[in-house]
Amino acid sequence: ALWADADFIRDADDRRKRFVTLFLLYSVLAAPRVDEALIHLVVKGVTAHLDSPVRRDKLDGMLVGEAFADAAKYDLHFDDLSDHDRADARRFRADVLSPEDAPDGAAPTEPPATEPPATEPPATE
Repeated sequence: ALWADADFIRDADDRRKRFVTLFLLYSVLAAPRVDEALIHLVVKGVTAHLDSPVRRDKLDGMLVGEAFADAAKYDLHFDDLSDHDRADARRFRADVLSPEDAPDGAAPTEPPATEPPATEPPATE
């Protein structure tokens, strides 16, 4: 699969890699059960991402690994992930999961206070 392919991780542009990562996260979180094929794909992909010299690739691998472990009821914690990274992942998970399915701490949150509120662009005539 694409997300687990070292050539894809090395050669694809950041936007495409991010899209595929988010798609995989959505698929993992929305899956009714975790099967062997998915376990193999995620473990292979996490390993390939951790082997990348690019920090963003490593972070994506860790985020997917932790989200997958949580969905599979395993405890996995990467020390290199910051609280900010995990907060982003929790917001994404809250958007994907229904409130009754969301694990503790994954409830929808407001955007961080450091971000300006979204505004409409000024009208042009």
